[in-house]
Amino acid sequence: VGKKYLNGALVSTTDDVKKQYGAAWETVMSDGNIRRYFYFNCSFSKNEQSNETISDSITAQTYSLTGKAIPLPTTKELMMVMDEREVKKLIADNDPKKDEIQEVWDNWFTKAPRPVQ
Repeated sequence: VGKKYLNGALVSTTDDVKKQYGAAWETVMSDGNIRRYFYFNCSFSKNEQSNETISDSITAQTYSLTGKAIPLPTTKELMMVMDEREVKKLIADNDPKKDEIQEVWDNWFTKAPRPVQ
């Protein structure tokens, strides 16, 4: 990230700028409920990479990453968490924003989520 390709080579320079990303994941809780997390404005760097070779085979690569998230400059939002049980309850209770809430949940991994106002 922040590097460029030049004539088939990956080139790093002293003025490389890391790109900012959103980081999204979900966790299945011990009761089966799903909780989703999203950090805004993240940057990551690769600390190390390891491979094992045995004769003519190679095992999978392992990467170690370090990163940070900084608040969005306009809203100061840093992270967002949604809980499947709460989403289902809001929809079952016919919340006036239920369609928007469901859309955020359904698109969590394809579109950066935003809080429903």
